[in-house]
Amino acid sequence: MDEIQTGLTTLEKKLKSGKKQLTIGDAASISAINMDDAKHALDQLLEKYESKLKVTENGDLIYDFGKTLQRRGKKTFKEIWEEVKATSWKVFKFLFRIWITITLVVYFVIFLVLMIGLVVVSLSKGGDDDDSPFDRGGSGGGIGFFKMYLIMDLFSDLFMYNTVSRRTIYRTDPRGYRYKEYEPIGRKSKSGETKKSFVASVYDFVFGPPRVEPNPLENYKEVATYLREKKAVMVQSEIIGLAGWKKDEAEDFFTECLVKYNGKAEITDKGILYGAFDDLVRGNSDLSNEQEVEWYWDEYEAPYRQSGNKSTRNVIIGGMSAVNLVVSFKIMQGWLLEILPGIPMDTASLATIFLGYVPFVFSLIFFLVPGVRYLQNKKRNNKIRLNNIRKRLMKIVFQSPNGIVQEERLMQIVNQAEKGEEQLDRDQVKAIMEDLIYDLGGELKVSEEGELAYYFENLKEEMEEIKSIRASRRDDSNLGEIVFDSGNP
Repeated sequence: MDEIQTGLTTLEKKLKSGKKQLTIGDAASISAINMDDAKHALDQLLEKYESKLKVTENGDLIYDFGKTLQRRGKKTFKEIWEEVKATSWKVFKFLFRIWITITLVVYFVIFLVLMIGLVVVSLSKGGDDDDSPFDRGGSGGGIGFFKMYLIMDLFSDLFMYNTVSRRTIYRTDPRGYRYKEYEPIGRKSKSGETKKSFVASVYDFVFGPPRVEPNPLENYKEVATYLREKKAVMVQSEIIGLAGWKKDEAEDFFTECLVKYNGKAEITDKGILYGAFDDLVRGNSDLSNEQEVEWYWDEYEAPYRQSGNKSTRNVIIGGMSAVNLVVSFKIMQGWLLEILPGIPMDTASLATIFLGYVPFVFSLIFFLVPGVRYLQNKKRNNKIRLNNIRKRLMKIVFQSPNGIVQEERLMQIVNQAEKGEEQLDRDQVKAIMEDLIYDLGGELKVSEEGELAYYFENLKEEMEEIKSIRASRRDDSNLGEIVFDSGNP
């Protein structure tokens, strides 16, 4: 044991001194321990430091610890900064939503005072006045009380923090990509569709509607379920097919799964790397239903929507804030002293702060946040569109029977009219396929028929090899009968 620990310490020092790639033979030579212990030591270092596994054309396994040695799980500055920005945005949203609520309450009070004034005026005219909007016997009375009901309904919406339910519905974006979205909380129309409340529309005008975001642990759960269904073995290409990772991301995630689920890296006679996760699948088989296995191309990514409101509602909300902006700006310039020349200076100064500066800053933020989001969303949605195109093309590649996809045939399949998705031009397809060639180890060359074709022979061989491995493995997930129970000796 001391010898193994000494060897492990020696390897760790070597990694820190600059040697970042090691084979099992390298590890044995450097540490002077046997090959089995060297592999065990490298596996321990794999758990401790960020790394990935590589296989040479001769079938040698390389442990690559990257350019800089970094503890596994330790956050980079970029990751910390992203978390700081995300937390700051959440705090800002929370505080500004409170400010919006207070502002809307003020509006409510003003409207309520106006409505009470109408009631007083109506009652002062006498109950026999047919023109009274609050006459209980006339049609106008129904309208008047209906307006009161609407205002009280609006007031109750002010204190509803969640504007969407956890129930998801499907929508289709203008390019024909179908995606999940949370159903808004509101009132049902005659058609059965849920109409968003006005208050929710105000919040979404500023911050945008909540998106259906994947659970950070979803990919791990999906891999665990997949392994239970596939006899505890998988190759890296399957990880790309499940999660859509780029090549480097897939390598990192594959290594993380080996560490997380106590997997073993194995190499076949054909030099193909795969992971064996026998310990993971030994348990209750019914757990496989906890996470649905879904291939990367089976569901499109939701776009970032600007508000999700109808145009007329956005005009009303924007108009209300624009009036605030203009009036508060005029008050900041001394408008109160012009229309109320006899007002005391102290009162005027105080009114200028609360009726001028405060609503002016509020209205600026009210417009500034959607403006910044518009620029961000434009960039994000362009990336999402490329990802959705990548899904369409990756599906064709993975489902190709021989790993060869002719360029013309690819264009025909991807642009089938009955699918209802956007038509892609050749340049768009070529750009995405160049990335897939890198990620999946393919190449573009002239086929035997003299046409350009995409060859993914490595992918095809890898998928066939793992299929063969599964066929030769027996299902060993059954725990068997309990022979000892500490609670029932």
